[in-house]
Amino acid sequence: MSLVFRSGSTDVNHTRATSEQVAALLPNARLTRPPWGDNEWNERSAARAGGVGEGLFVGWPTLAPVLQDWAQEVL
Repeated sequence: MSLVFRSGSTDVNHTRATSEQVAALLPNARLTRPPWGDNEWNERSAARAGGVGEGLFVGWPTLAPVLQDWAQEVL
């Protein structure tokens, strides 16, 4: 089983339709929401351009529990 994280509705580079199509094309794929808000990438990008904030990928460690749960389920 594959795990596909749904893109945010505000993501113009990786549209929600794209993530939904990827999930539809993969056998037994599960489409799930990422563990951060819909506008996280835009907010972090804007803060980074202004020289503030923690960086674009600071929220990525929150993926660990989601990925661990998925791995325990499918492996």
